Amino acid sequence: MVFSNQTPAAGDGLVYSGAGRVGGGAVRLKAGQGTVTAEEAYFDPRLPTAIGGTVLVGAYLYGTSQTMMCEDYKTGQVKWNERSVGPASLLYADGLLYMHGENGEVALIEASPEAYRERGRLTASTPPSHKAMEQSWAYPVIADGRLYVRDSDTMWCYDIRASK
Repeated sequence: MVFSNQTPAAGDGLVYSGAGRVGGGAVRLKAGQGTVTAEEAYFDPRLPTAIGGTVLVGAYLYGTSQTMMCEDYKTGQVKWNERSVGPASLLYADGLLYMHGENGEVALIEASPEAYRERGRLTASTPPSHKAMEQSWAYPVIADGRLYVRDSDTMWCYDIRASK
């Protein structure tokens, strides 16, 4: 039995999830006569599996394993694949993906199936020291025009409001 370490993404009758060292895939749910059945839509060991989850934006799924990738949600076909900040926790807002990498870096990516387009990157000025094999998996959060990033016992706040 394989246990997923990823929160599933759901939409359009499909549910996607992945598990490290196994792969990612989607099942199609069918309801009828008081029961629900799941039928595999696709599976690929190269699809996103990182703890940081996946984000469904329109018809495309964005997620990470060792790389950041975009896939067609209905078919599982990979549209692009890029190293970026490596495995990361994801947040989507206003057409952009905020990626908090397990190494502490944050990258801002345009949510586009056409290509990987990085719009910026930051590294905290005073990151906490990690013990061996310790990584950052906290999800970034946006509230009132500010981006909050937590790593270990430290939190940073960045003003991301558009300048006028």
